[in-house]
Amino acid sequence: MYGDFSRLTFAAERGFSALWLQQGRVSVDADVNEQTAIMQHLVRTLAADLIGPYGGPGDAPGFGIAMTLDVGGDLDDLTIGAGHYYVDGVLCDNPNEKRFLDQPHRAPGDLPDAVPLLVYLRVFEQWVSSLDVPDIREIALGGPDTAGRTRVVWQVLVTDRTPGTDDPLGDVSADDVRAAWADWAAALRPTGRLRAVARRPEPEPEPCRVRPESSYRGVENQLYRVEIHTGGTAKEATFKMSRENGSACYAIESRDGLEVTLRELGPDRRLGLDVGDWVEIVDDRLVHAGRPEALRRVAAVDRLDHRVTLAPPPQNVAETATGADRDAHPFLRRWDQRPRDEDLGDDGAVRVRDGWLALEDGIEVEFDPDATYRRGDYWLIPARVDDGDIEWPRDDGDPAFRRPFGVADHLAPLALITRDGQGDLTRTDLRSRFAPLAQP
Repeated sequence: MYGDFSRLTFAAERGFSALWLQQGRVSVDADVNEQTAIMQHLVRTLAADLIGPYGGPGDAPGFGIAMTLDVGGDLDDLTIGAGHYYVDGVLCDNPNEKRFLDQPHRAPGDLPDAVPLLVYLRVFEQWVSSLDVPDIREIALGGPDTAGRTRVVWQVLVTDRTPGTDDPLGDVSADDVRAAWADWAAALRPTGRLRAVARRPEPEPEPCRVRPESSYRGVENQLYRVEIHTGGTAKEATFKMSRENGSACYAIESRDGLEVTLRELGPDRRLGLDVGDWVEIVDDRLVHAGRPEALRRVAAVDRLDHRVTLAPPPQNVAETATGADRDAHPFLRRWDQRPRDEDLGDDGAVRVRDGWLALEDGIEVEFDPDATYRRGDYWLIPARVDDGDIEWPRDDGDPAFRRPFGVADHLAPLALITRDGQGDLTRTDLRSRFAPLAQP
């Protein structure tokens, strides 16, 4: 989640069941958000324990897959049935039947020509702010932003490859898919890991606000976000960093080439845009496609007209029109890394390298060199001025490697499309069903 949080404190292993406010005590955003996370964890764990890894109500499970054939008997499209389906306890709701090509959050790409085809469901949660859905902002307040939302996004995907590999599915049966699904789903999830530390500098010669022995040298409490921009192995991946958890965003009113007109430039200088800042153009299509745009430097800022000029895209990166369609809710997201030119990838982000990498103000991170990273993987690092340190778990005194905080994918098979002995296409339903606990 990209929200402007102080920190996110929920951890299932602690076993906390509720938060209780005390009179006369300070209330912070992390407390309320942890209560939300506790209840969400409880409800989804209960649903997964009762239903299993995936399933729908037995009398009318949702997300049934039907084929639409062309005049030659080949696959033309799929339809996705209306109803409910649960994946890892997460409710997926499809209120009306939809065509595969018209699903609301469709990933890019057409139906493969090869057979067999595996149809499966991907579910994840998307952070939603007033930039994405303007009417969640209370107009009566005169403009200030309020609470954000998370939204369950589902995508029906089709592949002719064994998940997690480039190998064709081959002669596979429905029973083969059911037996292998847990391993296939695991292969589709990233294995990337990261650890963080605040290095202790030499004592400062002059008095300053931060104590000389402090390791984190920033002058404000921050929630750092380290996010993978382009996925791949540790030798291929790139990353970006924000000291505001990626919440510094600016709605795009229009775009004409390198000139971008914004609704506003931020509430103050700290959260605003300046020359030399790195920004990313984002809209609904890119979020659902999981495809990155190259990061850009801000070359000029016209504060009177709320217009910024972006530097040309990196060499060998094609220009796109992303940000020109207001219906796709485009915005700029600011990132705070200050890399050397030799550390930049072709996508404008920082290359992942072996060893400890400096972020800023004494904070360093290290990526697991043997892992694979996925676009959107992220880690959060709360940094505090009072003790001059970061909040990060340790293992025998050393900072521990941690898997990404998100984005969590939930996956389930829906159907297998094959050819029968006469060469005709046939569909096998792979959904699971559960009976209601209460019977008439």
